[in-house]
Amino acid sequence: MELSLIEFAVYAIICYSGVIGLIYSAFKNGEAVQKDSLRNIWLLPSIVCAYILSNLNTYVNLDVGTTTKTITSSYDVLNATGTGEIVILNSTTTEVIANAGRFSLVDPIWVTVHGLFMIIMIIYVVVNIVTLLANIKKN
Repeated sequence: MELSLIEFAVYAIICYSGVIGLIYSAFKNGEAVQKDSLRNIWLLPSIVCAYILSNLNTYVNLDVGTTTKTITSSYDVLNATGTGEIVILNSTTTEVIANAGRFSLVDPIWVTVHGLFMIIMIIYVVVNIVTLLANIKKN
């Protein structure tokens, strides 16, 4: 899967905000409470973005642009009939060049890191759902 720079940035912001929220909530309170179910809902987009980033190859594409060059040439040549006339030949050439810039992630380990973020967030959501269901059953 190839992404543009803007898509990569948006997915990374959503993924990392979920990871930061998860770390903050883990240090804020160690046990799951009733309002953690709402926090699980906010982690779902982060899980999807982490999945997208983990399936990314190590290249991120920049904007793809095209450059069009039109070259017009005119040549003065002698007529082939031998009369000595000068004939003007016109030639037009159009060239289209696609400029696709991309950069490489420094280390391909980031694909694995995003996969681990996804697995950790999925485990957190599943554990909180099971805890929430166990608390509802007790009450």
